[in-house]
Amino acid sequence: MAWNSLIQIVSVPVWILLLVGTKVPMEAGLVLKGTFYYLGLPLVAGALTRRWVLRRKGDHWFQARLVPVRGKLQLGALLATLVVMFALKGEAILAHPELVIYMALPLALFFGTLFHVGYWLGRAAELRPEKAATVGFHVTGRNLELSIALALAAFAATPTVAVSTVVGPLIEVPVMLGLTGVGRALVERARLTAPATADHSHPTVRL
Repeated sequence: MAWNSLIQIVSVPVWILLLVGTKVPMEAGLVLKGTFYYLGLPLVAGALTRRWVLRRKGDHWFQARLVPVRGKLQLGALLATLVVMFALKGEAILAHPELVIYMALPLALFFGTLFHVGYWLGRAAELRPEKAATVGFHVTGRNLELSIALALAAFAATPTVAVSTVVGPLIEVPVMLGLTGVGRALVERARLTAPATADHSHPTVRL
């Protein structure tokens, strides 16, 4: 996830300016600022916090005490973000309900395709089924908060663009839950057909 954030900090502004900036005028500084606020600051804060806690409390306290609490806070923060997004854009969503219909099929195909590509690439690399499924979900994951923040900043005068990014989670959540079932089924089937599949994710070095 850390590498994902670093790559997106560098690549997202470039892709937005190349793909969108050619058709819609936007300020490069605005895009860079939004990317830094929503990815750069949390990444730096997390790295500094981890370093400080490990130095003061040690790895055991970090893993046993802080990580579980931080995980619960992360889930709560995500839910709070979704509530705030829908509260701020509720009227616009009700004014444009057709966006949900327009986006449902493309997004479902998008997530389904990415998951299966990641899973089967993992299997081709001879990972165990459950690890290949994990690769599939990592490939499918996106930074929704970043896309919403950039859309709200860059397209403030076009509310439908911001609404479309808010509608995304409405579709993504049930689709990802469905893919969880698909991943479990793929893992179970792989175990039944090839229970002794090798896992070369941590190869043994022979001397």
